[in-house]
Amino acid sequence: MERWERIERFALWVGTAVVLAYWGWLAFTGDFLWLGFLFAVAAPFIFWMYWQVFFDHKLGSAEPPSRAERVMYTGWVLVRRLVVGGFAAILTVAAIVVFQKGYWLGSAGAAAAAACFGWGAFFGMGRSSSLSDDRPAHRARARRYRR
Repeated sequence: MERWERIERFALWVGTAVVLAYWGWLAFTGDFLWLGFLFAVAAPFIFWMYWQVFFDHKLGSAEPPSRAERVMYTGWVLVRRLVVGGFAAILTVAAIVVFQKGYWLGSAGAAAAAACFGWGAFFGMGRSSSLSDDRPAHRARARRYRR
């Protein structure tokens, strides 16, 4: 494992521990309104952090996926498609409403953002920061976790 991967894992572990400790503190103090809100907002990110730490590096390996890895992958795909796809749908509606009001530039921006979020909801992220490897990474993950 390269040095940057060790640093990334450590940062993800620390970030996850801080968020979980904050949730525990909110539960201990009885502030359940904030606890519920933060859980709903941050739970997908916590899930993603654990996915990165434990399983994302195994994408190119020949080692068969464990049951826990399959469950986390399935859960992550469902959560990603619901949350990010829902946001893409909201942006699509916003683009239509803004277009009907006559603000075509704002509508174009919202439509472009909706397209980006829709792409992310369906394909996820690849290995690099460009869109060029999203589909191949999606196909590789689908092949790895297909039963």
